[in-house]
Amino acid sequence: MKANFKQLGLATAVAAATVGYAGITQAAISSNGLGDMAIVPYYTVEGDFVSGLHITNTSDATQVVKLRWRRGSDSMDALDFNIIMSPHDVWTGFIDDSSGGIVVKTDDTTCTAPLRPGGDFPMPGLYASGAEEGYIEIIGMAQHTDGPMAAAALHAAGVPADCGAVESNFFRVSTTAPAVPAEGNAKGVYSSIATVQTLTAAQLLAAVPSINNFEDTPNVLKVSYFIRDAASGLEFGSDAVHIQDFAANAMMTNQEIIILGVPDAYSFLFPDMDGGSPLDTARGSYDGIIRAADGLGALSVINDWSVASARNVSTDWVVTLPGQYLMLDLTRYTLGGADGTDCPTAAQAAALVPASVECNARDIPVVLDASNGVWDREEGTFIPSEGGLVISPEVGLVPNATILPFEVNVIEWTAGSNEPVLG
Repeated sequence: MKANFKQLGLATAVAAATVGYAGITQAAISSNGLGDMAIVPYYTVEGDFVSGLHITNTSDATQVVKLRWRRGSDSMDALDFNIIMSPHDVWTGFIDDSSGGIVVKTDDTTCTAPLRPGGDFPMPGLYASGAEEGYIEIIGMAQHTDGPMAAAALHAAGVPADCGAVESNFFRVSTTAPAVPAEGNAKGVYSSIATVQTLTAAQLLAAVPSINNFEDTPNVLKVSYFIRDAASGLEFGSDAVHIQDFAANAMMTNQEIIILGVPDAYSFLFPDMDGGSPLDTARGSYDGIIRAADGLGALSVINDWSVASARNVSTDWVVTLPGQYLMLDLTRYTLGGADGTDCPTAAQAAALVPASVECNARDIPVVLDASNGVWDREEGTFIPSEGGLVISPEVGLVPNATILPFEVNVIEWTAGSNEPVLG
């Protein structure tokens, strides 16, 4: 099947997941399966599903990596934290809701910011509603080759030397202009390329430096994922969509809570798909790299499907259109409703400074165009009836909708007694 997207639409990946079979068709600019950024097109905690993530640092340097889970309805930041990977380190974790809320869990000892006892990262309530499905951003924030952070993050007998010292680099120092750190300064982020960390008494006596300097992450990250339903035995996965040369400079930011009414150019909202802090790093990566014609920009997707109840085979597609949050005025968008799903009314917008009604320029919803047909293995082509796609050979059986309304959309191909795959 071929589905045409409206102009400027973006299809990062189409995952065809079937019982007993999994195939991935994806657009990416990485030629060797490595990058300084990656997108996992789908995670789910629906039903009995858990979604796992594997990240490998293939370099000889320490890598600071941002992990961000975005909810599928509108790609709001539902959960994010940083991992600090020593050379050739591997981090693994998974997300599920077996403990009540949605939680990312890991048994890994790799340093994180923030540090979490037991390795659990519960999803905050602000955007957890509707975040049972979504996608994941993995962004290389910076590379560190020689300094106190590298020493503290390095594993010895399977355990990093001092994750508390590593974490101290991610406190807030300034929300505005970059500052030049000096020995003895307060711990935290001074700019996109420099942080200060705490030292032990012994380190102070030995005159160990507290300043960490950073450069951009090379194309050294390898990311893969899996989705598993232990109850049914279904499991599938693949490599993430890897982006190369996403950032040309370091993009360090803090991990402290955002203070309402106080803009913070070094907040945990950065880096994102458009780049790092707007103060001292280049923005524009979303249009310039990701959505570019030689990047992940796409107007159509083509993949196969199969429905055979006698052989217990069925198919779901996942179509992800990530980064739509960059087409929103987030301040006005979040004012529109408690769940952030609507823009402000004209009256609300008039009270804002500057006044504005427009706050949503997203591509979605995307309309599916079936003019190219739905093809079966007998080379049959069916003209869709008014209002929907025809799923051959069941002429007249149509999907529930021909609109992709969200960043993450699950399309179910069923017939007769076949149940959908992802629930």
